[in-house]
Amino acid sequence: MAIFNFRSLGSGSSGNSYLFQTDEGFFLIDAGVAIRKIQKFLIETGVSASALKAIFLTHDHSDHSRNAGTLQMSAQKKGASLPIFATEKVFQGILENPAITKKPLTENIHFIEKEQPIDCCGCTITPFEVPHDSNDNVGYYIQHRDRRICLVTDAGEITD
Repeated sequence: MAIFNFRSLGSGSSGNSYLFQTDEGFFLIDAGVAIRKIQKFLIETGVSASALKAIFLTHDHSDHSRNAGTLQMSAQKKGASLPIFATEKVFQGILENPAITKKPLTENIHFIEKEQPIDCCGCTITPFEVPHDSNDNVGYYIQHRDRRICLVTDAGEITD
């Protein structure tokens, strides 16, 4: 059977981050928990920051995005590339957010459009609109073969 695992590294005002694993690799949705917690969990799971294939961000609040740049720089130091996927407004919000001290590398940002699928680690990942008080906010619908998961954080209201 194909591997499709999901682990929450943290969910709440102290930080949000979710690790997905398939037989093709690992990716994160959000990177807002403490960097030491992310790194410790990755080591315990047998994953190095350089093994991550991507980080997808839901929005620009620091409890979701504060360590994306740190992870990206850590991977770069080990000779790996770690792309970050976010809407253009989310990325702009991160650049303007003083609580995020290590900004993502602009050359490895991939702007996403809502309702436009992205392929990563054998998954089809589709961002969609989620109402919230950030510059922009998305949830992700993730499909890996016959398995599906929908990740929504900080929803300001329930929509159709």
